[in-house]
Amino acid sequence: MPQLANRIQALLERAVHAEQRCIAVVGAGRSGVAAASALKAAGYNPLVIDENAANGWSCKRLEQLGVALIDRFDVDLHRNEIIRLAPAAAVLSPGVRGESHLIKALRALDIAAVSELDLACALFGAPSIAVSGTNGKSTILAILKSIYQCASREVRISGHGASALEVLAGGTRNEGEDWIIEVSSHQLEEAVDFAPQVAVMSSLGVDHLESHGSKDDYHRAKFRLLAAADTPGSAAIIDTTSTVGAEFAAKFNGRVVSVQANEGPGEATWFDRSTNKLHCRLSTGEFNFSLAQFHLIGAHNRINAAAAASAALCLGIAADAVQGGIEAVEVPPHHLQRLKLPGGRIVIDDSAAKNPEAASAALAAVFEVFKLNEVVLLVGGRMKEGNWQEWSELAAQCRGVICFGESGAELAKMIKAEQAALPADIRSAKLVEVASSLSPAVQVAFKESGERDLVLFSPGCSSFDEFSGFTERGEAFCSLARQAAAAD
Repeated sequence: MPQLANRIQALLERAVHAEQRCIAVVGAGRSGVAAASALKAAGYNPLVIDENAANGWSCKRLEQLGVALIDRFDVDLHRNEIIRLAPAAAVLSPGVRGESHLIKALRALDIAAVSELDLACALFGAPSIAVSGTNGKSTILAILKSIYQCASREVRISGHGASALEVLAGGTRNEGEDWIIEVSSHQLEEAVDFAPQVAVMSSLGVDHLESHGSKDDYHRAKFRLLAAADTPGSAAIIDTTSTVGAEFAAKFNGRVVSVQANEGPGEATWFDRSTNKLHCRLSTGEFNFSLAQFHLIGAHNRINAAAAASAALCLGIAADAVQGGIEAVEVPPHHLQRLKLPGGRIVIDDSAAKNPEAASAALAAVFEVFKLNEVVLLVGGRMKEGNWQEWSELAAQCRGVICFGESGAELAKMIKAEQAALPADIRSAKLVEVASSLSPAVQVAFKESGERDLVLFSPGCSSFDEFSGFTERGEAFCSLARQAAAAD
C-alpha cells in the first residue's frame, strides 16, 4: 500500500495534543455529516460549519452524534467561537471551493483546509482503486464490483451518491479488504495525501465549468489523481482514446497502462473487433477477454470494460475472475438501460448522459444495432459546454428528435441547422419538436414512434432545470414511459 504523505497526519496529531481535539468540517450535507461521524469515532471533536442553513436531517443526525454545528456562518459573529475551539484543520466537503469566503476566513485564522479524501486515507488507509474522469466512472465501478464478486474478494465501493466517508464511517477497514472509490474534480482540488494503488482515468471531456471556471482548471484538477498515483508500486490506467487522455499519459512519470482504440506500444489494453475480445498486455503477462457475453452496448462501454479489467489485473485478480465479472455485470441504472415495457417498441433510459460527449457515445452505441430511421431521440435539460458539433451530426440522423427543457429551443435549432444540408426528401421525413418539459416530451416521443422503433432517452444536458440529478430524472422518465406504454 502506498505511503501517505505527512500533512494530514501532522494535522491530526496536532488536534490530538490540543485541549479541544477539534477538527472543523465545512459543509453540513451528507458528506459533511459522514466526515464528522468518522472523526467522532476516531476520538476527535468535530465542529461542522456551513454558510447556509443546515437541513433537518443533518441537524438531527449531528445532534445524535453529539457534534457541534454552526450554520449560517458569519465571520464577525462566529470568529471568537472558532478561535476558542482552535480547529487543527478544516475538512472540505465536495463542492466547497478552497477560495470560498468561509475557507478564506478559516485560513486567515491559520486553519489549514484539507480534502475529505485525505481524511479518509488517514483514517482508513489508501484506496486500492480510485476512478475519475468525465464519463464512464459509474460503469467502471459496476464492472469492478462484478469482477470482485467473481473473485470472492472482499471490497467496499464508494461511488455516485455515496462518498468515501459515508461508506467507511463508523466502521473499520478489514485486513486485506480492498476499497474502491469514485473521486470528483472538486474532491481532488485540495487533495495532498491521497495516494491510490491504482488510479483509473476514464473518458475525459469538460464538465463543472460553472465551478472550475475553465477547461484547463478542470483538467488540472483531474490530473491530480494521476499525480497521486505516481509512487512506487502504483499504476495509472488512462483512457487515451481522447486527445486530453493521451496528453495526460504522455506527461505522467509513473507506470501507465493505456486504454487504446487499437494496439499500440507499451502496457496497453484494446478491443479487437475481428475477435470480439479485449487484449491486455501488461508487464506481468498478456491476457484476452471475450466480450461475447458482455451485456453493455457501445464502443465506450468496451473501453470501460478494458479500464476495469486492467485495474483488476494490476491488483493481482485472476484472469478467470475478470472474464466472469465482464460476463456477469448488469447494466447500471440509467446507463443505456432497456426498460421492460409492453408492446414491441424498445425504450432505453440513458439519463446518466449529462453532457454531449456521453450522449454522442449513446447514439453511436444505438446506431451499431438499430437503423437510423428507427430511432426517436429525447434530448434536453440545461446545456453544458462540450462537443455539440459531433453530437448534432449524429442526432440529425435520427428519424425524430424531441427537445425539451430549458435548452430545448436551442437544441432544436442546432439539429435543424445540421439537417439543412440533407436532401429535401430525407429532411422532410425527419421530425424535430420542442417540448416545455420532460412529461410532454415523452408523450410526443411515444406518439411519433411505432411498435418497431426505438425511443432513446439520452438528454446530453444537466438535469437541474427540472430535477435534482440524473437519477431523479431517470426515474421520472421510466415512470412516464410506463404510463405512455400502458396507454398506447
